[in-house]
Amino acid sequence: MHRHKLTIKRKFRFAGFTFLVADKVYDPAEDSFLLAEYLLTLSGKFVRALDVGCGCGLLTVLLAKIASEVYAVDLNPMAVVNTVLNATLNDVYAVVHPLTCDLTSAFSVHTQFNLIVFNPPYLPVKDEGELELSWSGGLEGREVIDRFLEEVASYLAPGGMLLMVNSSLCKPAKTLRALRLSGFKVEVVKKVKIPWEELYLVKAVKSL
Repeated sequence: MHRHKLTIKRKFRFAGFTFLVADKVYDPAEDSFLLAEYLLTLSGKFVRALDVGCGCGLLTVLLAKIASEVYAVDLNPMAVVNTVLNATLNDVYAVVHPLTCDLTSAFSVHTQFNLIVFNPPYLPVKDEGELELSWSGGLEGREVIDRFLEEVASYLAPGGMLLMVNSSLCKPAKTLRALRLSGFKVEVVKKVKIPWEELYLVKAVKSL
């Protein structure tokens, strides 16, 4: 993993932390910060958290402050290295477990998380390439989302929480319906309008 050399394109500060963003890694935008700001409101300590599609590691670092263990996964190996860099830079690497994989493919169904966060690729485009995969959701914007929704219940512990971004571009009502059919208590906890879409932060809690 560490053979990938990073070229830094941007540096920013958020919630007292410093982050570096590398080339070929998704640069946190409104969708990322919608999730990040909500994480800052959570209290208590989670046992095990999972950041799916960790990108530069913004959410991983925030999770490390509220979880005893944080697993950070991304299909883009450059993103995983970038997450390691930011976890180290912000002194939380001791609790972070970085993995290059597709969604939850690195875990057995016996692996249970108390908190899962996911800012999925949801743009209705069919782009390819390591960076493009961070936003390309297929022709309807739901290719990755639907795969994730089929498996997420298996990896959440009873009472566990999923926080997931959806967009008006990717038929968010389908996400809410799929989660309810899987036995989750679901609500949209925040909405943000930006010029070309409306973003939704979906919170889903698995029944005990």
